[in-house]
Amino acid sequence: MCTKVLWHDPSGPVLVGRNMDYHRDTGTNLWSLPKGLERNDGVGGSLSWTAVYGSVVAAAYDMMTVDGMNEAGLSGHILWLTESHYGDHDPERPALSMAVWLQYFLDNFATVAEAAAWIAESKVQVVPLSDPATGEVPAVHLALSDSTGDSAVIEYTDDEATVWHSPDYKVMTNRRPTTSNSNCWPRSRASAAMPRCRVQPWRPIASPGQTTTWAGCRPRPARSMRSPQS
Repeated sequence: MCTKVLWHDPSGPVLVGRNMDYHRDTGTNLWSLPKGLERNDGVGGSLSWTAVYGSVVAAAYDMMTVDGMNEAGLSGHILWLTESHYGDHDPERPALSMAVWLQYFLDNFATVAEAAAWIAESKVQVVPLSDPATGEVPAVHLALSDSTGDSAVIEYTDDEATVWHSPDYKVMTNRRPTTSNSNCWPRSRASAAMPRCRVQPWRPIASPGQTTTWAGCRPRPARSMRSPQS
């Protein structure tokens, strides 16, 4: 399961980490993309732009930006979400190919607030693309974070974008969101965007008995860590 975690200490930096638990090699390469590059929406529409900010990104299959950060400190991360439903492409609305969905935000915005405002104003669609190796169509959602510690999760589960925008959205997984009033631990397991569990700073594991706790959540039992078998 892919997971993205944000940590913001008001007296220190904003840190973001993610893991990519995918069932096949995505041929990831790192790209350094300067500002000033000309791009288009990738779906034959009218949306085109010149990159305002340079960025460093991780690309899957050398065709889709799945992680990255721009020079203003805006970062983005794409994770799987099976429940995603993007709707039929409406040529009357602005749209972005999934390949450049994250890249558009990195090219054009410095903050999460700017990106969220543009989504609400433009009513932008996302147009899926097929995995070139298998023909599988990815179902994904997007997390954005910025240098102030602000955060948003963007999901298409009913043809339209839902933007979960708050600095409290610090953890994201591959599970669909929930509106239940369950307590923190069940919510953190069931939700794609989880605002109520605040992650403590990472600490090295000194011994197999050490535990990691999330403030407001019950502690998780410690598990031994072993190197993968060759």
